[in-house]
Amino acid sequence: MITYEYQLICLPRGAKKSAVAQMLTDYAERERWTLDRVRIYPDGRHLVQLRRKVWRPDYEFEQLPPM
Repeated sequence: MITYEYQLICLPRGAKKSAVAQMLTDYAERERWTLDRVRIYPDGRHLVQLRRKVWRPDYEFEQLPPM
């Protein structure tokens, strides 16, 4: 079963686009995060939501064959 974990990043109003793009690219390449949602508030700050897949096996340890 595929589940997702989420991370919220709050960016200030004066953040430069190039710095934000570089930061999000690093998250995507190194930690496998993808952009899920961006919320822009009237005061200029941005709330960025990232997500990535979490793979969990469907079996329990008791179901494994003995070694």
